[in-house]
Amino acid sequence: MFEVTYKYEKMHFSAEEISAMVLTKMKMTAEAYLGSEVKNVVLTVPAYFNDSQRRATKDAGTIAGLNVIQIISEPIAAAIAYGLDMGFDDSKVVKRNVLLFDLGSETLDVSLVTLDKDVVQVKAVSGDAHFGGRDLDNRLVSHCAAEFKSKHNKDINKNLRSLGRLRAACESAKKRLSVALKVTIEIDCLCDGIDFCYEISCAEFESLNMDLFSDCLKHVESCLGDAKMRKGEIDKVVLVGGSTRIPKVQRMLQDVFDGKEFYNSLNPEEVIAFGAAIHAAVLTGVLHNRRQMFIEVTPPSPGTGKHISLGTKSDDVETTDIPSLLEGVDSLLKEFGDSKESKTIEPFPPGTKNKVVEVLSRLKLDAYDIQLVQNLSLLLNDVAASLPEHLQPALRGLEQTLVTGQHRLLERAATKKATYIGPQETASLNSDLTASKRNGSNQVPLSVTSLSPTLLTLMLQSIA
Repeated sequence: MFEVTYKYEKMHFSAEEISAMVLTKMKMTAEAYLGSEVKNVVLTVPAYFNDSQRRATKDAGTIAGLNVIQIISEPIAAAIAYGLDMGFDDSKVVKRNVLLFDLGSETLDVSLVTLDKDVVQVKAVSGDAHFGGRDLDNRLVSHCAAEFKSKHNKDINKNLRSLGRLRAACESAKKRLSVALKVTIEIDCLCDGIDFCYEISCAEFESLNMDLFSDCLKHVESCLGDAKMRKGEIDKVVLVGGSTRIPKVQRMLQDVFDGKEFYNSLNPEEVIAFGAAIHAAVLTGVLHNRRQMFIEVTPPSPGTGKHISLGTKSDDVETTDIPSLLEGVDSLLKEFGDSKESKTIEPFPPGTKNKVVEVLSRLKLDAYDIQLVQNLSLLLNDVAASLPEHLQPALRGLEQTLVTGQHRLLERAATKKATYIGPQETASLNSDLTASKRNGSNQVPLSVTSLSPTLLTLMLQSIA
C-alpha cells in the first residue's frame, strides 16, 4: 500500500488502484481523440511478469472500468506492430527469431522471441529494471554541475530548483545529440544569478556514458546465451524505447549483429501501444488479415530460479531425485495456451510430495510463490494428520486438470481425487479447486493453497 497526503488527509492506495488511475487518464485521452467510448482493451506487460503481476494488471484495468480482452507481452506487441507475426503462409518461412531491444527512460529489457504459424514464444529475457535513459541524463547532469562548480565555486546540488532546471536542459541536450554532432546547454540565472553555458559534443556524451552502453550489450549477450542461440540465428532486430534513438546504442548493436538492419521506423516510444492496438482490432473483428489467436509461452521470471528440468540443478538444488514428478513437464507446458483447454497431469509416485515442497521452498521465488509453497506445505501436513495413523500415505492415484484462460492466467484446477489405501479401510479426499477469484485482501486465496505439488511445479514453470 502507498500512503498519500492530500489537503492534510492521509489516503492509502494499492498498486492496482494507482495503475487504474493511469489507465483511467489514458482512457479519457483516447476517448477525447476518438470521440467515442473506449471499453475493450488489450494491455501489455513486460515479458518477465509472473501470474500475480498479470492478475494485478488485469485488476487495474477492471478498476478503471475497462474490459481487458487480452494481456500480451510487450515484445510480442512490438513484433505485431512491425507485422513480424505475418507471412507464414509461404512454406519457405518456418519461423522467425526476433530480438527486441527496449531501452526506455527507466528500464532496459532485452527479449528474444520466436514466431511461427501457431506459437509466439519468448525464448529468453534479460535486462535491468533500474537502468534507462534517465541514468544517461544523470551522468550529464553531474558533469555539468561539476563544470559549474569549477568555474563559479557554486554547488548547485544543494539547490533543488536549480538542479531541476539543469536536469531538464540536459535531457533536452541528450535528445538533440541524436541528430546533431554538438549542442549547447544554455540556462539563464541557473544559480545566484549566474548564467550557465556549456557546449557538449556527441563524442563527449558517449565518453561520459561508455560503461553504461557496454552494460547494455552484456544483457544482449545474456539473452542470447539463455536462449542458446548464436547472433547469426537472429532474423530481425527491433528497437523499442526512446533511448534507442541514441546513435551510439544503434552502432554498438549493429556491430554485435554484423550490420543487420533494424526495425525502428515506427516511433519507438509508441510501438508497443501500436502493436497492442492492432491486436485489439483483430480480436474485435476490425482487422481480418491478421492471426486472431496465438499461444504465448514465456520463460520463468527473473528471481524464480532456473527452469526445473530432469537431471539439472536449479539454484544448486538437485532435482534428479524426483524425476517421476517432473518428467514430461516441458512437453506438457508447450501445449498450454490462451485457448482455454484442459490438460491432465500424470499421477506422481508416493513419498515425493514432501521432497517437492522442500525443493521448491529453497528456490528463489517471489513473495507470491513463496506464500503458495508455505500454504501448500501446511495443507499436506493437515491432510496427513487427518488420516488414521495405520493408513499408509501411499497415493493410489492423483488426477489434476489445469485450465488456462485467455490472459494465460491459471483459472481453474478441476476436481482433485486422492485415495489413501490402508490395510482395512480407505479414506478419500475430494475438493473442487479454483484460483480465478481472489478476496479483497493481499492474502493468497484459500483455494490456491489447495494446489498439489505437481500443479504448483507447473505453475512456477509455465507462468512468466
